[in-house]
Amino acid sequence: MKERPISRMLPYVLADYLETLKPLMAANNWARVAAMEEAFRALMPTEKSVAAAQVPEPGAGEFIKNQLRPAHKLIEQSLLAAYFQSNNMAKAAEFANRHMPRIRPTNR
Repeated sequence: MKERPISRMLPYVLADYLETLKPLMAANNWARVAAMEEAFRALMPTEKSVAAAQVPEPGAGEFIKNQLRPAHKLIEQSLLAAYFQSNNMAKAAEFANRHMPRIRPTNR
């Protein structure tokens, strides 16, 4: 991930990484799971870093839509679950408010 963060391998690397965390999850070592997920998330590219890398179109848009956004969604959901499981509700609430989509009430 460090050498080539903008890669179509991102979803596969993330899935394999999350798979390696299963023994920690089974052992209820949620603080360690959260720390490892935070470290992986810090290595992941962002839409800004993709733009800064000047990846030509349509590659950049396709990468963002098909690989980057789903990968961010997956790691964020997993990280939020780790915060809840470790009973770190303050961190879970802060993370959810900052990174998860808002639920908007519908007008009836």
